[in-house]
Amino acid sequence: MFAKTIFSIIIILSTATIGYVFAYGYVQRLHQLKNLYLSFQLLETEIIYASNPLPIAMKKVGERSHKTIRKIFTDVYDILHSKMGYSIEEVWNTAINNHFKQTSLNMEDKEILLDFGKSLGFADKENQIKNFKLIYLQLEKQQQIAEGLRMKNEKMCKSLGILVGIGIVIVFI
Repeated sequence: MFAKTIFSIIIILSTATIGYVFAYGYVQRLHQLKNLYLSFQLLETEIIYASNPLPIAMKKVGERSHKTIRKIFTDVYDILHSKMGYSIEEVWNTAINNHFKQTSLNMEDKEILLDFGKSLGFADKENQIKNFKLIYLQLEKQQQIAEGLRMKNEKMCKSLGILVGIGIVIVFI
């Protein structure tokens, strides 16, 4: 009887943990989108208002960004600083592709980031401002979607984890 109780508790805790891990992904995506938004604001300030060259701007943004997002900007800086002869778009895409799997962002978020890289460093000041405004709008929209998904799915994932554990215990015991 004691073994069954311990076994039941372990199963319920295990499935509850799985539910919480799934729920955490929704929360993380929202946080990372907000951090990206702030990082792009920093990048705009460095490029447009401080008139820093792109590699320096990327380095400064990387130093001040959240750890998950930081890697993208520092990777761009490292590649540009090494002067390997790649275009800015290639460097940006490489950084996004290298670090995307460590984030909770989805493919639509990735496409927005890759699209931003197409215009990065190729436009005059006015068009760069327009590009930053565009990515702000896109990130705001993604944040709204992420918030809706979080509100809809976070509690469900947590509850399902617990309920599946209880169901397994009932079936097998």
